[in-house]
Amino acid sequence: MADDTVADEETAIEDEAMDDVASEQVEITLIDPLDGVTNSYCLDIAGGNQDIDPSNGLQAHTCYSYQGDLGTDQVFDTAGFVNGILYMPVYDVCAQVSSASSGAEVGLAACDGSDLQTFVFGDGGTISPASDTSLCFTASSETRFGRSDTHQISDLALAMCSDDLAIYQQWGYRTSLEDEITAIAGSHAMDGEAMAEAEMAEAEMDEAEMDEAEMDGAEAEMDEAEMGEGGPRGGAPDLAAAAEALGVSEQELMDALGGPPPDFAAAAEALGISEEEIQAAMGDMGRGGPPEGGEAGAEDINQQAETEDVPSQPDLSLCDTTNVSEISTDENVEVLRQAMIAFRASLSEELLGEASNCLDSARVYLWHNTPANDDNRDGITYGDLSDEQYALFVEVLQAFLSDDGYQKVYEITQLSEGFVGQQNADLWNPDFYSIDMFGDPENTGSWGFQLDGHHAAINFFVNGDDVSIVPAFMGGEPVADTFNGEDFDIFASERDLGLALYAALTEDELAAAVTDGIAALQVGPAEMNGLPDPYIGDYDYSVFAAGLKYSDMSADTQALVTELMQVYVYNLETPFADVWWAEISANIDDTYFVWSGDGDASASEYPIFYYRFYNPAVWIEYNVESNAGPGVDEGNHGHSIIRVPSTYNGGDYSIFASAINTGPRTLLEHYVLVEHHAESDFNFDYTIIGLSDEDEDDHSHDHGHSHSHGG
Repeated sequence: MADDTVADEETAIEDEAMDDVASEQVEITLIDPLDGVTNSYCLDIAGGNQDIDPSNGLQAHTCYSYQGDLGTDQVFDTAGFVNGILYMPVYDVCAQVSSASSGAEVGLAACDGSDLQTFVFGDGGTISPASDTSLCFTASSETRFGRSDTHQISDLALAMCSDDLAIYQQWGYRTSLEDEITAIAGSHAMDGEAMAEAEMAEAEMDEAEMDEAEMDGAEAEMDEAEMGEGGPRGGAPDLAAAAEALGVSEQELMDALGGPPPDFAAAAEALGISEEEIQAAMGDMGRGGPPEGGEAGAEDINQQAETEDVPSQPDLSLCDTTNVSEISTDENVEVLRQAMIAFRASLSEELLGEASNCLDSARVYLWHNTPANDDNRDGITYGDLSDEQYALFVEVLQAFLSDDGYQKVYEITQLSEGFVGQQNADLWNPDFYSIDMFGDPENTGSWGFQLDGHHAAINFFVNGDDVSIVPAFMGGEPVADTFNGEDFDIFASERDLGLALYAALTEDELAAAVTDGIAALQVGPAEMNGLPDPYIGDYDYSVFAAGLKYSDMSADTQALVTELMQVYVYNLETPFADVWWAEISANIDDTYFVWSGDGDASASEYPIFYYRFYNPAVWIEYNVESNAGPGVDEGNHGHSIIRVPSTYNGGDYSIFASAINTGPRTLLEHYVLVEHHAESDFNFDYTIIGLSDEDEDDHSHDHGHSHSHGG
C-alpha cells in the first residue's frame, strides 16, 4: 500500500538521523561554577540516598563527577537532544515542566513526547520549554547544604530568560569532571535537527512526485491511521478498531456517537449495546475532561472561528442565528441593553467591525489568561478606546456587575496590571484587555460580550430575561498592593472568609474536606492562547461530588459556606444574582466543599491554599499560587473562577452553547480538521513570547478612575 511506503520512508529517515547522533551518557551542568566551592551544579533528581525517586523532580546539585563517575541520578542521554528531550536512561524518565509559566517546577515523568517534555536549547546554553522560549531553566541563587558541606543544593524552576540571570541559566554537558563543558546549544541537538529537517524535506519532494491518485489514497489512509493509538494527536480513538470490537460498521458508530463530544448514552441506545462497552472500545474518549494531547474541541472550534460564513462585521443583520429571544421587558435587563447600545454607537465603523460577531461565533470559546498584546486576542482593546468610549464601556460593566464585582475588575485590570506593567509594559498592560461582542442587542434579546485579558476573562450574556457572567475567571499578581497611590486587595473577602471557614471546621468536617496535592484551578482557562475553553459541552462535573457535603455540615459551618459562596455569586448585579442564588439554594444540600493547602493565616502574610465549591447550579474555585512575578511577594498571586456545571440549565454558555455547537457532525470530521491556533507561542499566565515588533500606539489615556453604581 502507498501509506506503507510513506511510513517506511519516514521511519528510515528518522532512524538515519538518529544513527548520526552519538548516544553519550553525560551530566548537564551550569557552565559557571558559581561560588567556586563546589564542582558546579548539575541537573539532579531531588532527594537521594538509597531510594532515589524520580517523582521528586529535578534540582541543581553538586556534580557527582568529582567522585570519578557520573552519579546515576545525574545521567542524561545525548541521543534525546535531537528532539529536544532530556532523557535519564537509568530511570527511564524525561524532564517535564509542570506548566509553561514562570516559577513552574521541573519534574520527571514517563516519556511521552508532549509539549511539556520538549525543550529548545538556545544560544549560550539556555534550556527553554518549546512552547515558550522566553522562559529558561534557572538555578536559584540561594543554596543550601545537602548531606554534607561537600554537597550543595539549589532549587530549579522556570524563570524569564535574562542577561542578569545568565550564570544561573546557561547549561552545558560533559562526560567527566576532566572534560571541557560543551554548551548545550552547541550539542547534538542543533546538528541532528538540521540534518533530520533537510532529509525530511528531500523525502517530501520525492513524495510529491507520486501518482496523484495514489497520493489521495495514501493521504486518506494516513489520516485514518493518525486517529489510532500512538498517532500525532495521542488519544484520538481508532474508530475502525472500535467498530470491529463492537460488531458494527465504522459509519454506524460515528453516526451514533455524533459530537464532538461523543454522546455515549445516545449511541448505546441506538446500537443496542451498553454505554460501558462503547466507552471501553473508544478508550473513554470524551468523558471526564479533554482528550489526551489537547483541549477538547480545539480543531473544530478554531476551524469554525476562522471559516464562519459571516465574519466579524458591524452589519449583524446578515447573521443567521436561530433561537434568539425577544427583547426583554424587564427594566433591569433594559438598562443593560441601553448601556451596550450606547457603547456600540460611540465606536467608529472600523472598531465596531473588529469587535462585532454573530451570536453563534465560535470566538466566544477562545478566551484565556495569557498576558497579551494587541495581536493575542480577537476584538478591540482598551488601548483602542478614547476616554469617552472607555467611560461608556465602564457603564456597561457597572450595569452587569455589583459594586463589589466592578471594583474587582477595576483593581485587576487597572491597578494590579498596572503594577506589573511597570516592569514590562510590552507584556503586562491595562490597555491590552480586549472586548468582543456577540449578537445584536438593538434588535434581539440574545446578545453578549466578553472581557478577555491576563487576569480577567469574563463572559457576559443576556438571553431574554436571563443574565449571566459565566465563565468568569479573575486573578491578580499582586493580589494586594498599591499602585499610583491607590491601595488594592482584590480577593480580600474570598481569602479572609475562606480562611475563616477553614478555621471553623470541626475535626470531622476537616477530615471530609481537606485533601492534599491540589494547587491549580481544576476547571480553569485553557493552557495557551488559541485553545478553546476545555470544559464546554458535556464536561462531566460529577467526579467533583466529593469532600464535605453541605447536608453534613454544622449550622455554623453552613452559615459560613453560604456567606462565602454569595461573595462570588453577587459579583453579578443584585437582581440577577438573586435569581441565580435562588437556583443554588434549591440545590444547597448537594453542595460539596474541598480544601487543600495552608490554612494558618499567621504562618505567612500570603498563605498558599486552594478551595472549591461544587453545587449543581454553580462551580467556584479559588487558589493562591507560590510563583510570583517581578516585584511580587511569593503567595501574593491568586485566581478564582465561577462556572455553571454543564448538567444545569445549559451550563456556562446556555443558549450560546446550543447556537455555537454547530461544528463537525462526527468524530471523524473532528479529528481531520486542520488546526489553526493550536500551534502558538503564547502560554499560561506570566509567560509570553512573540510580542509584536510594531511600534506601540502612542495614543494613551487615563483609566485610573471608577464610577459609582447603585446596586
